[in-house]
Amino acid sequence: MPYMWGSVGFTYNVDMVKERIPDADFQSMDLVFKPENAAKLADCGISILDSPTDIMLMVLRYLGLDGDTTNVADYDKVVEAFKPIRQDIRTFDNQNYLNAIPNGELCVINNWSGDYAVAKSRAAEAGIEMNLAYFVPRTGAPAWIDVMSIPSDAPNVDNAYAFLDYLLQPEVIAACTNYTAYANANLASKPFVDPAILADPAVYPDEETIKRLWAPKPLNEEQDRAITRAWTAIKTE
Repeated sequence: MPYMWGSVGFTYNVDMVKERIPDADFQSMDLVFKPENAAKLADCGISILDSPTDIMLMVLRYLGLDGDTTNVADYDKVVEAFKPIRQDIRTFDNQNYLNAIPNGELCVINNWSGDYAVAKSRAAEAGIEMNLAYFVPRTGAPAWIDVMSIPSDAPNVDNAYAFLDYLLQPEVIAACTNYTAYANANLASKPFVDPAILADPAVYPDEETIKRLWAPKPLNEEQDRAITRAWTAIKTE
């Protein structure tokens, strides 16, 4: 069953970016993938997700290609897109940015939507005023869904169903959202979700943003091998 859901995008320290690029277009991936922009932002820190099936699919769309392409040669075009900016990327990371953002160590962070809210709350807890904003690129980005399932050999199936039924209660799943700052998939929970979280477009995107999202198709074996090779080439230059 669906548990939490969200998008892949970019979190920006708006003030730090605008110091370097006053007319920054936060909805365009040009802000990161144009070499002249990446060079200006390198000193304040660019972090990219260490997750090829997220960022590489976004770059495919940015390049005007099909994010679900089955032409593995398209992955080479993503490698080429990274080459001019690779020296300006500080880190490929899936987790440490949650501490680096509040510490002011990064200004451009490719991340999953809910992590933006977590970083924002950590900064607030530390008494740090920080102008953070999360954007799904205009060219599109993958959506993701965390799911819960019962293994086929589960020894306590009745208890598993009871637990899932418990999580489906609107008040319960809303409490999960209020704790994690990730959107849940139960519409009936919205009245119980913290209004600040519900109103945050990074967590619960508006219709315009939702239209930019797509659910990626599973990769076949050839794609899986090719995307892994391409990602290795990107990271190791």
